[in-house]
Amino acid sequence: MSRPVGGYGDITNLHPEIHSICEKVRPDVEKKADQKFHTFIPISFIKQIVSGTNYIVKVYVGYAGADECIHVKVSHALPCDGGKLEFLGDQYPKTKADIITPF
Repeated sequence: MSRPVGGYGDITNLHPEIHSICEKVRPDVEKKADQKFHTFIPISFIKQIVSGTNYIVKVYVGYAGADECIHVKVSHALPCDGGKLEFLGDQYPKTKADIITPF
């Protein structure tokens, strides 16, 4: 699939790096949402390569079978720039069926 330079890539299934990133920004996400999520399980993501990497991750936050997700946007700086993670925002509530789109 062709995309503009700096655009987001295709939806990708989870890998360990994304799980680690989500756990690190979870306190910021919960603070903004003003609630503690019972579960916080990354499902899939899109990424944008810039001076570092931007991720938008679909995270399951439901409980007892609830179909509730949140889309979390995170910036990950290059190692030469300190490798800092920054929570940029979210879209909530979402469902598992909602497609991840840039915001």
